[in-house]
Parts: sequence; C-alpha cells; structure tokens
Amino acid sequence: MYDFYLSNNQPSEDFLNRMNARMVEMGYTEFTHDDLRNLRNEGGTATYISNVRSLGLTDLSLDDAVSLAKTNLSSAFMAMMIELGYNLDNTIID
Repeated sequence: MYDFYLSNNQPSEDFLNRMNARMVEMGYTEFTHDDLRNLRNEGGTATYISNVRSLGLTDLSLDDAVSLAKTNLSSAFMAMMIELGYNLDNTIID
C-alpha cells in the first residue's frame, strides 16, 4: 500500500515532493506544499495536467488547468473527442 495520505487525509510530504517535481518537469515553477494542497483541493493534480498537456494543450496555464479540472472534463473524454476528429485546442478553455 502506498503512503499517499497522512492520517488526517492530507497528502504525505513524499507525495507532495513528487507532485512538485512533476510540475517542475512540465515547466511550472516550484510550489510550496501549501500551494500544492490548494491546487489539489481545486481539482488540479500533476497527473491531470500532464494528461491534458499530452493531448496537445501544451501552453496550458495553471489557472486554465484548474478551470478545466473544475468542469470535470476528463482527459480520457478529451482524448476520445480527439479520436473522433474534434480539434481541441486552447479554445476549449475560453
């Protein structure tokens, strides 16, 4: 079993460090653990942002990523729409 969460249902320090490293790899600036907790509480995770960026939305700002996450628009649904021929560029964020 992975130790992602502490007993108070908050992400562990190790989890937050790995999330921060992934965000930095994607070109976002380093975050404090509080920043990352707030981002997760708003629906933005490194995995979600990475998945959306892999679909071609590479210029995705952090605010845009959180806005997409709040709509419950999954990266799997976006991938399916692309496969069906829809062009999902940054206009889906507007």
